[in-house]
Amino acid sequence: MRCRICLGLLAGALVSAPLYGQSPTLPTLPPTPEPPLIEPAPLSPPTGAPAPPQPLAPAPPSAEAQVANSLAGDAQSLDSPPGLAPMVAPAPSLLPREPAAVPLAPAEPDATPVVRPRDLAKEPPLPSIELTGGDQAALAGLGDEPTRERPVVPLEPTRFHGLQPGRSSASDVMETLGEPLQRSLAKADDPEAAEPTESIWVYEVAPFPRVEMTLRKNIVQSIFVKVPDLPEPGVVAKQLQIDSFQPGYVLDQGGEPIGVTYPERGVILSLRKAPGATEAGVFSILLEPISSELFVLRARNARPEHCTQRLDDLETALRLRPNNAEACGLKARILASIGETRDALKLTEDALRADPDGLEWRLLAARLRGQLGGLDVAKREVESMLHEGENDADADAEWPAVLHAEAELLLGDLLAREAKPDEALPHHRKAIELASPFREVPANEVRRAALRVLANAHLAVANDIAWGNWRRKAEVVPQWVKAGHHLADQLISNEDEESVLAQRVQRLTLSAYAGFAEWVDPSQISREALQQGMELIAAAKDPLHRRRLEWELAETMYYAMLAERQRGAYATAVEFAKVSSPLLLAARRQRELTPRELYLLGELHFLAGSCLAIEAERHEDAVRWYEKGAIVLLDPFPEGVVESPAELGDQLVSMGVSYWRTKASEKAIQLTLRGVQLLQSDGAGEAVQASLRIAYGNLAAMLRAAGREDEAVRWDERLSSLPRSSR
Repeated sequence: MRCRICLGLLAGALVSAPLYGQSPTLPTLPPTPEPPLIEPAPLSPPTGAPAPPQPLAPAPPSAEAQVANSLAGDAQSLDSPPGLAPMVAPAPSLLPREPAAVPLAPAEPDATPVVRPRDLAKEPPLPSIELTGGDQAALAGLGDEPTRERPVVPLEPTRFHGLQPGRSSASDVMETLGEPLQRSLAKADDPEAAEPTESIWVYEVAPFPRVEMTLRKNIVQSIFVKVPDLPEPGVVAKQLQIDSFQPGYVLDQGGEPIGVTYPERGVILSLRKAPGATEAGVFSILLEPISSELFVLRARNARPEHCTQRLDDLETALRLRPNNAEACGLKARILASIGETRDALKLTEDALRADPDGLEWRLLAARLRGQLGGLDVAKREVESMLHEGENDADADAEWPAVLHAEAELLLGDLLAREAKPDEALPHHRKAIELASPFREVPANEVRRAALRVLANAHLAVANDIAWGNWRRKAEVVPQWVKAGHHLADQLISNEDEESVLAQRVQRLTLSAYAGFAEWVDPSQISREALQQGMELIAAAKDPLHRRRLEWELAETMYYAMLAERQRGAYATAVEFAKVSSPLLLAARRQRELTPRELYLLGELHFLAGSCLAIEAERHEDAVRWYEKGAIVLLDPFPEGVVESPAELGDQLVSMGVSYWRTKASEKAIQLTLRGVQLLQSDGAGEAVQASLRIAYGNLAAMLRAAGREDEAVRWDERLSSLPRSSR
């Protein structure tokens, strides 16, 4: 069902089509009873048709909706919001009316086809919020320096006494070091090799008690050097003249660093702690040829905020080995996070060609296809993965189990994007069920992945309930939000998760409260999210990471605007839109927006402009907002981005009214005609017929005023031919 807000206009003027207050990424508004549709008389009533009643001016927000600290009447500017609140945020304050015990029934029995009438009064599930958290600290990326501009340097393996891995021969070793103290034969990493394929020559070269040369086909493959006295890694790096390079880290299963790498020189320092020592020292030095794997390793374990450095490493890795599946997949994840979605999908497909069974790459590909509008393809792929997981004998292994939890989460997200919150809910809850056993396992990567799924799934359930047909929303949704905040706080505080998660949590929180904002006051949460986002952006040193944060803040402020608009605080909504708009417009210049992102940009500017038209009939100001971004709503969108063509049709007809009132008559006619086309393509339902009546009347009035009487008569005839039940 589509929520409608009638736009009152000046006496004798046109009336716009119904406006929407819904989210482009979440299901449609909860099916509260629709207000009566009030239609004005057209400029010249058609012959034989009774003139409809005159429009009523929009009533100001009720006293119940006027919250003392609302930005609408607050002298405090958005530029100086209050300080940050803890992650485990309190629920928003409830407005005086409390409908918790009243089922949210639709205005008509068939107005909400997703939910059967008998389901409308069901009780929403309560979250499990006894969250005892693992307090193991993850040390991924320990010691990384902030991202900086790095000069292009030649990739040259470090030498030992002039001997270079990958180039020096057995005769070079004999000439330099003489006869080894010991020789042994070993197989390479090929388990099918029948005969030894490598030889290891052992030396003692002062001051190093043991040096091993590994040779294959008479060429040195690696050089192992045992280091005495466990010196500090920085001291060894300086002695090897590699301290100017960014170090990478090798981590054990628990996330503790056990090695330091310098990929540009093929150096790996293994670490070990002396008895009673607090810091690890260098136990050995391993010199290898320059390899793709070391660059991938550094990129994987670097701080997520260091987008530029990680992309540099992965591009180098792919130059060295173009079919490196992990390099393709990791680079795809980073590109997706900064909005390069199409390039990310191409790289993910490369990863799948190199590793066809890679579950994480299949899941990433499905997510990206969904973002680009291929929801059906994405759902089929995720469902296939889940079916395979049910029949997989190893499905109880930790990593596949967490990936299947992530698949359930993604399937729920795809269904929510199709305006099916009640179908999405079981999948989000299944994700929680699958991920919960792994929230405190020793394996660092598995534990963190499980916690990410849990945090996102709890907030997704909050959105499912907020935008679905449930009772007691004002009581239950904040509990799910609080549980999601707690898990995110655990990730950021105990697991060293990247800071962008904090802003994402605020966005998902506000999107949930926007689903029933007429019952709550989320303005304080919106202020805190704005303050937090501004601080994170100011602190960001990597330009690509800053781009990610700016997009997150733009989306967060979109939902802040939507929540304020939903509860009638139109001036407040516009203030939050003023924060989001420049960030969205900048993003459009920086990257190719996905269909969903492009729709969000259009929706923000349409809804902000409509706020001005609703509040004070400020049509000139409304048109300025439409010109900034709402015109993108003229573009065709893939199925699933919007609920129905009629939704866009209504919006374009509404925009046409403001253009007409500002004397841009030709533009008004074009927008209204396009809106009519979309409405006509969406069937003959009662709501669509009501919208067509407004649109036909507007077109006839516009064309008649423009002196195009013949065309106006044709639209009058169409208006007269509509069924009476829609009038």
